[in-house]
Amino acid sequence: MNARLSLALEGADAMPSSGRILVLNAGAAADLSLLPQDRVTIVQGFRPDHDALAARGYAVTPETGGPDGELAAAIVFLPRARAEARALVAEAARQVSPGGPVWVDGQKTDGIESMARDVRSRVAISAPVAKAHGKIFRFDAPDGPAFADWRAAESVPAPGFVTLPGMFSADKPDAVALSDDTGTWSFAELGIAVAEAARSLADLCEDGRRPVAVKLPNSAAWVIIDLALLSIGRVSVPLADFYSDDQVAAAMADSGAGWIIEPADDLPVLRVLGHALSVRKLNTDDVSIHAGTAKISYTSGSTSAPKGVCLSVALQEQVAASIVERFGAGYAGIHVPVLSLGVLLENVAGLYPVLLAGGHYKIVETGSLGLSNPFRPDFAAMR
Repeated sequence: MNARLSLALEGADAMPSSGRILVLNAGAAADLSLLPQDRVTIVQGFRPDHDALAARGYAVTPETGGPDGELAAAIVFLPRARAEARALVAEAARQVSPGGPVWVDGQKTDGIESMARDVRSRVAISAPVAKAHGKIFRFDAPDGPAFADWRAAESVPAPGFVTLPGMFSADKPDAVALSDDTGTWSFAELGIAVAEAARSLADLCEDGRRPVAVKLPNSAAWVIIDLALLSIGRVSVPLADFYSDDQVAAAMADSGAGWIIEPADDLPVLRVLGHALSVRKLNTDDVSIHAGTAKISYTSGSTSAPKGVCLSVALQEQVAASIVERFGAGYAGIHVPVLSLGVLLENVAGLYPVLLAGGHYKIVETGSLGLSNPFRPDFAAMR
């Protein structure tokens, strides 16, 4: 059990003795064992976490939207994105009957302290319980729209397309988000491209259990494919574009990838922001993957058999948000990657913080930077 939640639930009035309990944003590994499972409804829209929780016997739904004031209590596990966190707190306050407990739990890096201050400015809260680098506090659901302005608002980047808080910066839809040698795209256009690619990939890679390998050079297409796979809950396997054939084969067999996305040599299956791509089905054995995995990232390629690590959405968000928090959103500016996007350091610690902070991710062909192979820099090209 989450140590903070366990301490919080020790109180006699921590949870009502009857009625449904809403749990928002619980991950696949969340320990909810002190809660009566038959009374719990979990809202989790990320497919791997949703399926893992459902397999444990919980009632899980991908979306919120229940009636006002019909639930007995709620627990909110904070995400890193502030707008998304506020939307979840507002949803819990709306669905819990007036006077019912709403518990809010999070790490310091999730913004739990600022959330406590923000909630306290609207309603009374309990003394926070601090444990394991985080805090949990409670407030009683208000009888009225105290958090109505925090409800998730859909932003409309273009007719027919919407995005919700928690994806990437939605505050500057017309600002330049991404560019490469084929064009320049705003955050609004980025959202449209991700939605279109997500629909195509859901159809092309039909078995939702198998990971999708991505072996593309640094390009706008790489960015869109990565975000599209993330948005539909497909496990991605990014491969550095300098990997040898043997390294690629080893990574695909180790991950059990069912498909690989590559540049198209002839007729493309998919076009993304001016890039022609192929989507090829693989004949690999199915491999058991840790619940909650969103990405399997492999080592930099200094060995013939790269080692993979399983990453959750929450971990990737935490790393990206912590970088933004450390340097400040204004530091993003224009970022030119010098590493392959298939390398963890570049995609999670480079691309994501820039997009989260509202910066411009400017992709320049690595050959012109003298870094086609990071292990053998072309110093002449760097002049």
